[in-house]
Amino acid sequence: MRDQSLVDAEERLELESSSPGLGLRAAKDMPPKQWKAVLRSHSVALRDPLRDDLWRELALRHSCGARPPTPDDALSTALETRKLPKFVEPRVARFFRLNPAGRQDVTRVLWSLSQSCPHVTFAPLVYPLTALFLHFHDVIDVYKCMYSLINSRDVHFMATTRAEKSRDAIILVKLTKKLGILRPRKVGADAREKLRNNALDTAFGEYLQWIFSLPFHHVVRVVDCFLVEGEKFLFRVALTLALLCHKTKGDGLSLDKMRDFCESIADVISPNKLIATALKVTRLSRKDIARAKSKAELRSESVSFCESPLHAKYDVIDTKDYIVGARIAPLHFRSSILSTWSLLDALWEWLPERLVVREPVVVFCSAENGNSLQTFFTLCADFEPTLLLIKTIQNEIFGAFCSTSWSKRLDLSQTKSGQYFGTGETFLFVLAPKVTKYEWIGRQRAIDSHSQQLFMSATARSLCVGSGGGAFGLFIDESLTRGQSAKCDTFANDPLSQDSTNFDISVLEVIAFS
Repeated sequence: MRDQSLVDAEERLELESSSPGLGLRAAKDMPPKQWKAVLRSHSVALRDPLRDDLWRELALRHSCGARPPTPDDALSTALETRKLPKFVEPRVARFFRLNPAGRQDVTRVLWSLSQSCPHVTFAPLVYPLTALFLHFHDVIDVYKCMYSLINSRDVHFMATTRAEKSRDAIILVKLTKKLGILRPRKVGADAREKLRNNALDTAFGEYLQWIFSLPFHHVVRVVDCFLVEGEKFLFRVALTLALLCHKTKGDGLSLDKMRDFCESIADVISPNKLIATALKVTRLSRKDIARAKSKAELRSESVSFCESPLHAKYDVIDTKDYIVGARIAPLHFRSSILSTWSLLDALWEWLPERLVVREPVVVFCSAENGNSLQTFFTLCADFEPTLLLIKTIQNEIFGAFCSTSWSKRLDLSQTKSGQYFGTGETFLFVLAPKVTKYEWIGRQRAIDSHSQQLFMSATARSLCVGSGGGAFGLFIDESLTRGQSAKCDTFANDPLSQDSTNFDISVLEVIAFS
């Protein structure tokens, strides 16, 4: 899982072991309530198997006896996607030296959690914790541990909504003032106040970035105690880091200053010393946190902290390599044109919400059903909506999402042959060699002509999607072997085929939703 180029350097920086881990070994036989004192005062070498057992037991003890849902296909299958669930916060998505296969396992765990924990809409802690756990456990165990921490009732571990993130930042600012560590300005006197122009408030709004910018060994030691004490210990560590940075670098804390300080903290303090210093922060009880929380609850949605730029130093994910999405495509689906699952996954993100809970099924394929437009109409008549997919002899892949059944052409045959039908849900797309979507122009601005509403049309000799301006967005002839694509008024699209407005079809396929 780890990047081999960093292994030697990592092992030379092994976490110091206090009493060769004897206290931790004894803790395994103690009641959970006694683990806090032991983990605070004892450390264990980074690669000692004891840590593996303790992290698993500490996390799973919060499951309250309930088994997490069985992991879905996203976890049991090699998921080849660069898409992350919407609850991920890229600014805190540090993968801690995991190699590409390890980072892919993080993605697998996150997508399984998105299916089993639909109530989670924003959880910045999940990515870095998953990455850390994968250093010590297999994918199934990590999924179970994350599920347990997210759904813990006795100890609160992490925010699962954006409002909770704002609330936690407000709590930290209030605690900082209460404890006299620093004196940030008053928060939330006006519920509409926007904390956008104060560098200190902005820094506290991203306190998780401080903690997960710490060196690997420091973060592991923090997580040792976090798994027993929950969010309270992260507040304690954040307050300690703010104080240390204030003493080391002087007044005027900012997010950049805090991140730089935390990344180089090994020159200032060891992992165990950091824990010991954090424990000296007194008057930080659960009652103090609960009191601050109750005051912050009412303001957490109306008080916003300025979002910082992405911090891509060291091993934080690069947003150029990942996109954030709401869903993943079914892994078992097979198509003659969509030869890889990632092609369907790109389409899946564009579909209307009502369709993603339905199963895709191929209802027409020219390679199997022949090149007859009439057969096409017969096999597709009962389905609405459909995906029209085309693979050219140049291996280009593109098509259209067709919002209305092609049988609609029959309802219009008594009025005017070739009349248009369909809705603004219709769109054109390209999947290879690039990935592009062309929405109806009316979704971007007010329409000013009838030609911008020409969605679908069909006769006994052809079909088309998009028109206007003397061109078709996508045109297919009756043999299903030739087509045209040009910029049209309906979608303001580029030609779907790169070489020419005309193209030759290798395979044409229609996907419906059952």
